[in-house]
Amino acid sequence: MPRLEENGRKLIAVYRTLADAIRNDRTVSPAAEWLVDNFHIVEEQLEKSGGLPKGYYRELPNSKLEIGPAIRASMRSP
Repeated sequence: MPRLEENGRKLIAVYRTLADAIRNDRTVSPAAEWLVDNFHIVEEQLEKSGGLPKGYYRELPNSKLEIGPAIRASMRSP
């Protein structure tokens, strides 16, 4: 369980770093964009395992609102 918690903390840190990069219009890989867009899947699994720290949701950026224009544009319907 301690290793799972540590991995969860690292994933959250990576998500925050990527979300900041996207928000600041920095170029990220398609895999990084996928992780930001689909982080809710990771969150769900961490939550089920008890791996999320208390206060997590207050600190995590809202990925649907705080993403870069390139991803926002790709999410718009035609």
